[in-house]
Amino acid sequence: MKIFKKIAIYYLIMALLVSAAYSFAPRASAAPELALNCGAAVLADMETGALLYSFNPDAKMHPASLTKLMTAVVALDAYQNGKAALSDVVTCSPNIYSDVDGDASSLTLAAGERITFEDLLYCVIMTSANEPCNAVAEHISGSISGFIDEMNDMAASLGCTGTHFSNTHGLSDSNNYSTARDLMLILRKAMSIPLFAKITATEEYTVPATNMAEERVLKNTNNLIRERSTYYYEYAKGGKTGYTEAAGFCLASCAQKGDVHLISVVLKTNSVVLSDGTTQVQSFTETKRLFQWGFSNFSYKTVLSTMRIVREVDVELGNGANKVALRPAEPIILLIDNSADVSKIEYTVRLNTPEGETLTAPITAGEELGEADVMINGVSYGTVKLVANYSVELDKAKYISSQIQNTLKNGVVRFIIIALILMFVAYITFIILYNVRRRQKKKAADELARQRIEAIRAKEALTTGLSFEEIEKKQELTGRYRRR
Repeated sequence: MKIFKKIAIYYLIMALLVSAAYSFAPRASAAPELALNCGAAVLADMETGALLYSFNPDAKMHPASLTKLMTAVVALDAYQNGKAALSDVVTCSPNIYSDVDGDASSLTLAAGERITFEDLLYCVIMTSANEPCNAVAEHISGSISGFIDEMNDMAASLGCTGTHFSNTHGLSDSNNYSTARDLMLILRKAMSIPLFAKITATEEYTVPATNMAEERVLKNTNNLIRERSTYYYEYAKGGKTGYTEAAGFCLASCAQKGDVHLISVVLKTNSVVLSDGTTQVQSFTETKRLFQWGFSNFSYKTVLSTMRIVREVDVELGNGANKVALRPAEPIILLIDNSADVSKIEYTVRLNTPEGETLTAPITAGEELGEADVMINGVSYGTVKLVANYSVELDKAKYISSQIQNTLKNGVVRFIIIALILMFVAYITFIILYNVRRRQKKKAADELARQRIEAIRAKEALTTGLSFEEIEKKQELTGRYRRR
């Protein structure tokens, strides 16, 4: 009894420390406070992956058998890509126990035992047996180390930033770690694979007899889905359990109530001896509390409808309109805190134009013109594409004028135009000077001709005794006669 009392006191102290630490933890929601007895936890929307609750979400911790989530994801990815078939018969090698402790969870597979790939998947996901993970790894990648490399590559591709795997099963290793946020991403990926969702929701499964063993009856370790369990939760849809001394009790799970689909990860919980002498595993109780909190405080709301005018923006060269209204291309319907006031929505609009430039006609109704970040009370709720609410036709006269103006702004064009103007001015100047000189020459020639005529008349007057008038008249008559 003294030992049990010490254990109870120890767990009580741990619970108080965790609760104290939680009061300083960042919250992903304005919903009522929730203090969980765990080392880290997240609750997210299964559809979007958006966090609804977080406590130490990025703390690197031992994931225990939650590691098997990634083992399953890589194996099922190979299955979906045709690298493996469920009917494949896998012959177990002696390597499957190379890094498995004697006290670890086991299916007692033997070297040389032949078992189907499908049955191995049930062993990995449902009962959390360790050596089947290595059997799967060798079948998919040819070696355990090669498979682990694929696990780490897959983690990176899913956006996991605090995760590294050093084995396929999750037995304690300082180089095998993850975070609550990353494990949520991995489970979300796993649940998107129909076969994983089917296996993880199965309560019992019978592995047929093999060449070296009788049939085995498997029972799902996730008591949230077992109807006869005291931890049964009617909305639970599956998940994965884990436990090692270093990791504590861990659970990654998902649940659905109505149209709300949640995903949770709870790490480093304990088992507590209750007053009636029964033992309570807190990974199940805290996960259930987390789901209940989520379903009670979150629901789907239309944050932004397609009828909402986000902003009017200026439009250049429009025919009869110099602005266009922008609306969302799609509605934003999100799982958000029930207390969130969607009427206090704010936007940060970005147009699909270079910075400092405005939109230019023509614009067609429904044309994508930009995007907007949506905020409510300082909390981001995503980004939405913005489209034109109506069309704006092009004013051709304004367009031609703008083209001319834009052309004139071109340095080369301006140089050519100035050069042409100077050439034209020079040409006109040349023509004027030429005509002036021509008139001067003609005037000089006329004056010379007049002087010659007068000289002739003077000479004839001297010889004939006629006056200038008589001579001029005579010359006129002579000219008429000659013309006839």
